[in-house]
Amino acid sequence: MEGGQVSSYTTSGRHTRTRMLQLIYFSIIFIIIPGIILAFFLISALLPGRAADRDAKFSGRAGFWAGLVIFAVYAVSAIAKVTTPDFSAERLPSFNWLGLIIGAIAGFVLLFFVEFALPSRGIGVLTLILCAASTIGLFSYLFNSGIRNFTMYLALGALFGVLTNVIVNPSLARGILSSSRVTSPDLV
Repeated sequence: MEGGQVSSYTTSGRHTRTRMLQLIYFSIIFIIIPGIILAFFLISALLPGRAADRDAKFSGRAGFWAGLVIFAVYAVSAIAKVTTPDFSAERLPSFNWLGLIIGAIAGFVLLFFVEFALPSRGIGVLTLILCAASTIGLFSYLFNSGIRNFTMYLALGALFGVLTNVIVNPSLARGILSSSRVTSPDLV
């Protein structure tokens, strides 16, 4: 190697590394993060089936549908400002401390609220919040709105908060999951 030439091995290794980083980035940004947001949506759909009595189940289902109505209102009002989905892996999102901290706190507290709300009709409010937040979040995330970075770190923070709660207090999560049988969502 003379005169500042770069070996083909170094160039090839750098290219491979760049492609690998792009693949990892793409997987996180367009599979894992939307998967987390979709998981919260599925939780909102399945939660009414976990309720203790008929009225609470009905309240939970109504909350789920009310969350979808809120999403529809948001989507119709935001449609003019929406850009097409951006599936390029060139731009890295900026880190958002606020979204991460709010998500972690909300995720940690969420299990306590679920335990409290399951035996009551408060589950309707919970499913409304989960359904509206997850659908609006996914819409904003995929269609590159101004809150994309915040939404991504909010979802990651919420998952981290929920999992941290399960680590610290596994009996709470076990109690929520075993309080009644799991049924498929009856969303009528």
